Amino acid sequence: MSGWPDAHRRHSTTILSYGPMALSPMCCSHSLSGSTFSSITPGVAGRLMVVPFSLWSPVLLNRWFWCNGATASGNVDVGVYTQDGVLLANAGSTAQAGTTAVQQVAASSPMLLVPDSYYLGISISSATATFQGGTSGFASIQEMGLAAQTASAGPPCPATFSLISLAGSSSPIPVFGFSERSLI
Repeated sequence: MSGWPDAHRRHSTTILSYGPMALSPMCCSHSLSGSTFSSITPGVAGRLMVVPFSLWSPVLLNRWFWCNGATASGNVDVGVYTQDGVLLANAGSTAQAGTTAVQQVAASSPMLLVPDSYYLGISISSATATFQGGTSGFASIQEMGLAAQTASAGPPCPATFSLISLAGSSSPIPVFGFSERSLI
């Protein structure tokens, strides 16, 4: 079977807040089978939550997504930031629609991300919006390799962010990210 697997074909890549490219140990330990996720409430309107991730090959950012929970409320924005906290691209403020379903937004301009380290961010306008995700038992979100900033009004995602420490007994992290293709 000469040429198998085809070395010239790349698999489509999806970058999300839980998975092998997310740099948080907690994120890598969760399964995407749905058995470990539930409807969670991030709880603070206007907070930007970011997850570090790395790329080892170029990835075309073509679609944004997040996984809605039991209650759709307010607006959501997802974006990619540099290591220095500068916004490279974002979905734009989008009304959360549909419950317990993946919500997708086409990128207005597809962007090729080169191998490097980045932050994937999500900004939520409603304190009552729910998402599929998990809750960690870490003392602070930074202990998980994650960070957050309380934005002034978000969404949309702010143009820049600075890392801050958020103390607490649990830190709910929604499932969100981007893909090279449609997920549905």
